[in-house]
Amino acid sequence: MAESSMISQQTSSLAGGADVSVFVRWRPLIKEEAGHEEITRSAQTDGAMKRVVFSGQKCMAGTNVPVTKTVKATAASLPTPMSPRSKHRARLARKMRKREQKANTFNGVLHGVLEADANNQTVYERSVEPCVKHVLNGGVGAVFTYGQTGSGKTHTILGYGEERGLAYQSINTMHQHLESLETDDAYILVSFTEMHRRSVYDLLNNRNAAAARENAEGDVVFRSHTKTKDRKRDDTQGFSVRKIKCRSVEDAAAAIQLGIDNRIVGESNVHSQSSRSHAFLEYEISNDEIESYKSLIVTLENEIVQLMNKVSGTKKRCVQKINSYTLDQKQEQNQTFLKFMTAKQLKHRSYGLGWNGVQNFYKWLIERVEAHVESLQAQQGACFKGKMVLVDLAGAEYGADKRNKSQSKEEWQEAKQINVSLSALNDVISAQHSGKKRVPYRASILTRILRKYLSKEQCRTVMIGNLSSSLIHSTKSIKTLRYCCMVAKAARKE
Repeated sequence: MAESSMISQQTSSLAGGADVSVFVRWRPLIKEEAGHEEITRSAQTDGAMKRVVFSGQKCMAGTNVPVTKTVKATAASLPTPMSPRSKHRARLARKMRKREQKANTFNGVLHGVLEADANNQTVYERSVEPCVKHVLNGGVGAVFTYGQTGSGKTHTILGYGEERGLAYQSINTMHQHLESLETDDAYILVSFTEMHRRSVYDLLNNRNAAAARENAEGDVVFRSHTKTKDRKRDDTQGFSVRKIKCRSVEDAAAAIQLGIDNRIVGESNVHSQSSRSHAFLEYEISNDEIESYKSLIVTLENEIVQLMNKVSGTKKRCVQKINSYTLDQKQEQNQTFLKFMTAKQLKHRSYGLGWNGVQNFYKWLIERVEAHVESLQAQQGACFKGKMVLVDLAGAEYGADKRNKSQSKEEWQEAKQINVSLSALNDVISAQHSGKKRVPYRASILTRILRKYLSKEQCRTVMIGNLSSSLIHSTKSIKTLRYCCMVAKAARKE
């Protein structure tokens, strides 16, 4: 059992000015683990951090079956090595014993430890609430859960039964803030998507499929899903993720439940209802006027793609004079720009030869709309600039499913792709925290999607490593703890 469950709420400064907090949460034994021995662990204060210490149990490779204990010979009973070969074998044996002992023990520091008796409300107050307040002050927040399959990640983010998860707690705080503003036209936009294998699905819109693509700036945009993978595929059709306007906590709860019902679950070697996809739950405070201009930005971005691919029926919004391009004020679709642009901006000329000139004009036009959106957000309040994502990552398999003969080859490949994307996320966080110039966001669709959050200097990240308290899962718990410790250690470097 644990000796301490005190919490440290200090965050560490990341390279580029962002903040990170790393917590671990032990879950209690579940009914499938009835009769299992529980991990004996301790969490002691180490300055502003928490030092976690425990010894685990070795299991057979790729399984949760504990290795049968054998009686180890004492040093006195072993024959004294005499020949060079026997001395070499003795040295190898000592190295192997030390390696085995290190593999089954953990001793590291984290920002906080949440014990099995802590409910989701306690977890929220001690780990995520400061991140939500940061978002309400105009910042960016990213909360994600990491751990093996069946460790309680989905329970932490989305809850189970009557116990509401961090997603509900967060949006409740945001609604309370909106009520204090006493504004009638504001609401919280909720979107719920999942990444399963290499496709993205809108969970709030009948699981409509989309493909993740990169625009010229390197940001991820969604295009309508196409079955073909050759160069002749049509990537010009835009894909808009459905965002539900939530004016009450009840509206948000209904939207989240709709996404949960449409999410992919499957069977793993640990959990029969394992989440087999990465889920992204995004929150943003807005109003109709701001959203109309955001929709205009999406329309302009789609027009660039359509013009580049020479899609029939797409009309340029500019007038060309030799190699200069200006806004065509006579077009009905351009009347919106006349409402907020200055006379100088309406006469602005973008220069370039052929397609480059058109592209430069559209980039300038999008920048003007984005600046207007930021101006409207500043007028409404700091909370309108903030945005938040809660990520329920698919369970890390740690290679165990390769030994699970009940799974099909397709399910094995699914587990492999989950691990590849989780590994890419590890690489991104490690590179970001160590101050490397190149951060490998493009290594995975998962990291591409999260880039718009993690790359922001004002992003505050909360990572919660979920752990099973069963002794037979100690090897996997140690791997989760080591990753969490790596992030916390790198985050403390200035």
